[in-house]
Amino acid sequence: MALPDPATLQLAAAWVALVAAAGGLVNLLLGLFTVATGRDHWPKQLQRFRRRKPASQEDLRRHAMSLVLNGAAVLIIIMSVSINTFGARDHSQGEPLITLRFVLTLVGMAGAMACVISAYAISRNVTYTSTRLPPARDPLPL
Repeated sequence: MALPDPATLQLAAAWVALVAAAGGLVNLLLGLFTVATGRDHWPKQLQRFRRRKPASQEDLRRHAMSLVLNGAAVLIIIMSVSINTFGARDHSQGEPLITLRFVLTLVGMAGAMACVISAYAISRNVTYTSTRLPPARDPLPL
């Protein structure tokens, strides 16, 4: 079985990158919407499908900031991978440009890791409430 030609592989990589970038952009925009407005980005009809939700307004904003950082990390990673995918077979560039491309990719990956670590640190401080449990009843008066 022969491998497909490089143009087909690049086209497949471009479509995968496009889908992943769209997901990262949606994540980023929904997080920014929630941080800016303080309202939940989930539609009312879909909120009942959530397993848990942030407990307070401040927790909602922290959760949204975590979404923003994760979306930014995905976009940075997709840009770095795309630069390497589409520039890998181009040998017309001189040595300084190839090294610059590598350094930019390395800096981008470090920035993406910083975004993911920051998002994790922020999300650890979010308190969630379960949407599956029935509402708590008041204790019986004595």
